[in-house]
Order: sequence, then C-alpha cells, then structure tokens
Amino acid sequence: TVALNVCQQGTRRGPMQERLSCMARNNSIYVVANMGDKKLCNSSDPSCPSDGRYQYNTDVVFDPEGKLVARYHKYNLFRREIQFNYPKEPEAVTFETPFGKFGIFTCFDILFHEPAVVLVSKLQVDTVLFPTAWMNVLPFLTAIEFHSAWAMGMGVNLLSANTHNISLAMTVEVMFLH
Repeated sequence: TVALNVCQQGTRRGPMQERLSCMARNNSIYVVANMGDKKLCNSSDPSCPSDGRYQYNTDVVFDPEGKLVARYHKYNLFRREIQFNYPKEPEAVTFETPFGKFGIFTCFDILFHEPAVVLVSKLQVDTVLFPTAWMNVLPFLTAIEFHSAWAMGMGVNLLSANTHNISLAMTVEVMFLH
C-alpha cells in the first residue's frame, strides 16, 4: 500500500477515510478501522460484477502522520457476507512500526491457513490486528478462549476488537498477548 495521506490530500478517498486519517494525525496514533471498499472493474474482467465494481470487506490502517499504511481485503467471507466479493488471491498485508512488524486480517480469516498462518510463519509478524464480528459459539468458538489460544499457539500478540451485539452473541473482547 502506498503511504497516502488522506487527511492532507482531501476527500479523494471518501469522507470516512479522511476522518480516520485526520484522527490518526491529530492525535499522533495508529488508527485501524473495518469498512466497505469498492473497486471499479470492467467487462474485460470475466469476474466483474454486473454493476461494474467489486465490493470488499476491508481493513485500513493509518499511521500517526495520517498516512494510509495498510489496506486488507478480507478473503474468507462468512456465509452472511453476500454483499461482498473476495479478492482473486488471498492478501498477506504487513506494515512496520517503531514497536514491531504488524499483520492484519479480519474475523473468519483466523480459521484459515491464508492469510492467518502465512502472516506469522512466513512473514514473521509479531503482532496481528484483528477487527472482528465474532459470534460466541459454545464450546469451541467462544471469542476469548479461541482468540487467546490462537495467539498463544502462534506465538504472537493478537489485538482484537469485536463488535458488541448481544442479540447476535457478539461481545466485546480485549487484546491477547503471547
């Protein structure tokens, strides 16, 4: 990902990304968000949807200067994500910070070799950012137990942020350090 500073360059990337970029810049922090992203395509692409655009479940990361330093399009879509497309190939997205090498993926991706295991085993990240809408399912897929076990088993820090929707068995969770 090119280090684009949306805060300084205006709304070319849209008002939400501009706001996130400025939030990072104005507070000198990293900001991570999950959002929809669309990419135009044309009829020369046989997989191009009829409306001429792909829509992705996307994570973005802005650095303390407001630069976009990572963008990840979710590859392993959960069955309810019919509004999204997935990229042709899984993406292994990393970025460097003064406090380590980070990787990022979303929710259901944690259950698959790509990108989750690849980020740790091949790309040697020490921390994974993990935006999620995780439904706690007993007995094996409760968020806190599963995510902490994954972090310990992989030997990485997992910074997890879950949505809070009790009616869907989604509860807030915290980070897991190995």
